[in-house]
Amino acid sequence: MSRAKIWLATSVATAAILSCSALAQETTTYSYDGLGRLKGSTITGGTNNGRTTGTCFDAAGNRMRYDVATTSPAACPTPTPTPTP
Repeated sequence: MSRAKIWLATSVATAAILSCSALAQETTTYSYDGLGRLKGSTITGGTNNGRTTGTCFDAAGNRMRYDVATTSPAACPTPTPTPTP
């Protein structure tokens, strides 16, 4: 009797793990700029399929914007130099 119960519990746990791993098949691709900062990422497969991110930096290297979208994020603006008096 106890052997059948252990086998049943093991089979249910294995089936649960296999079904969860089949749903979570996704790949994330990262892109970086010349200074090694994260520029963006794209997720393919899984529940977040098509999700993309984009990061924009100003001329001083500070993060200006972080976008999350299901299409291509908006293009980063070109920093304009501040005139000096």
